[in-house]
Amino acid sequence: MSRIGFVGPSDGRRAIATRQESGMQSHSQPADKERPFLLGINARGSLAPSMWQSYLQPTSLAETLALLHRYAGQARLIAGGTDVLVELQRGVKPTATLIDITALDDLHYVRYDGSMLTLGALATHNDVIASPACVRYALPLAQACWEVGAPQIRTRATLAGNLITASPANDTITPLIALNAQLELISHRGSRVVPLRDFYRGVRRTVLEPYELLKEIRVPALHNNQRGLFLKLGLRRAQAISVITVAFIVTLTDDVVSEVSISMGCVAPTIVFAPSAEAFLRGKKLDSAVCEEAGRLASADIKPIDDIRGSAAYRHSTIAALVSLGLQRIAAGQHAAGWIPQPILLDTSAQTQTSPAPDKAISLLEHKTRHSSMRYVKMPH
Repeated sequence: MSRIGFVGPSDGRRAIATRQESGMQSHSQPADKERPFLLGINARGSLAPSMWQSYLQPTSLAETLALLHRYAGQARLIAGGTDVLVELQRGVKPTATLIDITALDDLHYVRYDGSMLTLGALATHNDVIASPACVRYALPLAQACWEVGAPQIRTRATLAGNLITASPANDTITPLIALNAQLELISHRGSRVVPLRDFYRGVRRTVLEPYELLKEIRVPALHNNQRGLFLKLGLRRAQAISVITVAFIVTLTDDVVSEVSISMGCVAPTIVFAPSAEAFLRGKKLDSAVCEEAGRLASADIKPIDDIRGSAAYRHSTIAALVSLGLQRIAAGQHAAGWIPQPILLDTSAQTQTSPAPDKAISLLEHKTRHSSMRYVKMPH
C-alpha cells in the first residue's frame, strides 16, 4: 500500500489519498504526468508555484525501487528533508514528485558485528551520537555528527542524505572518507558497493544513478591501536556551515605512526587527502616538530579557492594549524577530549540512554536500544 499526496488547492492545504500499488508495472514516464500544476501560498502570502505536485510514501523496499525505476529520475527521495526541502526552495534539482521513505523501518538501524559498523539509510545523526559502538569505534564520525546543526536537525537529518547532497562542506563526508567507508547502492537491477572516496564526481555530483537508493553505509571499526579525530572550523561555534573540516585516522605501533589518513573538506570541489603529509608521518613519532611540518605539508597539498566564508590564503594557513593541532591532540591521547557523555538528543522516550565517553566503553552485547524508534543490534560472530 502506498500513500499518495497531491498539493492541494490555492489555500495551501493538501489532500491525501491511498491506492494499492501491488502489481505495479514499470514505466519510463509517470502515469500521472498529466496532472495540472497547482499553486500554493508562499511565505509572503501570495500565490506561487508549489515545490512539488505529488508525494508518494511506499511501505516496502521493493515498492520504493519500483517507484524509482518508474519515475526514471523525475522524482526525488526524501527522509529527514533537511537538505531536500532547502534545495527545492532554492530551485536546486527541482522535481514534481517526492518519494518519502520514512515508512521503511528496515532501513533504520545502527549495527556493530565486532569489526564493522553498518548504518541504515534512515539512521540519523542523533542515532550515531547515541550509539556507544559509533562513539568507540568511529569517534570522528560521532564528533562530526555532533557538529551538525542543532538537536532539532540532528534528530531529523539522515547520514545518507548528508552524503548524497555531496557538498564538500557537509561535515560527515570528511570523517567517513578517512574511515574508508563504503556504500551499498541498490536498485531494481541489483546492488553494488562503492567506496565513499569514489562516490563523488564534483560539487553536488555523485555516481548514484537516478533509479538507485543508498541502502547502507559500512564503516570499518577502529582498532585499539588506532586513534581518530574530527575538527571543524566555522564562522561561529555552533550551527555554522564549515569553513574547513579535517579528519584523522592514525595507527600507532609503539608510539610510531605506521599508517595515517588525513582527509580535508571545504578546500576543493570534493573531500581530499594530504598525501605529502601522510607520507612524511609514516615511521615517525608525533612530537611537536613533526606535527608542525605535517601541517605545512598538508597546506601545500591543497589548492583552495576564495569564497564568502574564507580566502584561499586563510584556508592554507588554517589547514596548517588545524592539522598540527589535531596530530598533537592525538599524540597526547586527547582525541576524545570534550566529548559530551550525555548529549542532548530531543528523545523523550523513557528508554533513552546516552553514549558513554569513548574511554568508558560499555558491553555492547547488553546494549539493545537507544531509541524507541530505531533498532540497535549486535550481530553474532
